[in-house]
Amino acid sequence: MHLTVVVIEDEPIIAADLVDMLEKATVSIKVAARLSSVQEGVAYFKNHPQVDLILSDIRLGDGLSFDIFLVAKPTCPVVFCTAHDEYMLTAFKSNGIDYLLKPIDQKSLNDTLERFQSVFMKRRHDGNFPEQLQRLIDLHHGERTPKSLLLHEGEFIIPVRYENVLLAYIHEGKTHICTREHKTHVIPETLEQLEAKFAKTHFRINRQYLLHRDAVGSVANYFSRKLLVSPPFEHPDKLLVSKANVPAFLTWLKG
Repeated sequence: MHLTVVVIEDEPIIAADLVDMLEKATVSIKVAARLSSVQEGVAYFKNHPQVDLILSDIRLGDGLSFDIFLVAKPTCPVVFCTAHDEYMLTAFKSNGIDYLLKPIDQKSLNDTLERFQSVFMKRRHDGNFPEQLQRLIDLHHGERTPKSLLLHEGEFIIPVRYENVLLAYIHEGKTHICTREHKTHVIPETLEQLEAKFAKTHFRINRQYLLHRDAVGSVANYFSRKLLVSPPFEHPDKLLVSKANVPAFLTWLKG
């Protein structure tokens, strides 16, 4: 009997090395999928919930792997692959979560897989692991405080972390967001709702625009004591800080 494993890693070389070690492991392994992003992970586990084990990096290009488990909620155990981080290692240990320290070697991987096969497979249906993982996610996310917007595109749910939203604005009566990848999405939230969610990272420059600090490339004086914000990317509209908001904006910009 082989174990079905999914690898989540955004570094191609590391992912390839990990798959190679899995194929050489002392435990029989079938690598069901190799995923590299939160978006891929959410899509995969929505349609393939039944696997035996996930080996996952924490920091991916479009967010944290925790976001996958929050949205798709796979119930199988996860072994996190991480660099030496005392905070995270303490969290793992206190919540009964297994981990592998990078760089991963064959012996460490074999030991983990053998331990999983002898222990976790015997109690895979006891329901404890989802609770352990949820406690870890809660700890990292600050007692269930949301950190992402969930975009519904067709049959997919795509998490976008607040910090990845550079602009939020009203266009033709609808709320749009522009991400760091320079992709634009229409969302159901109002600008007022986003302003409350983004309070620590974004500023409402006028009635139509909310922007992240990283969307401020430069600032220049404009007519009527307004300010003109030039973002470090192309955008069709002028980003004007209203006269009333100028003092607060400059204070926020100093940050």
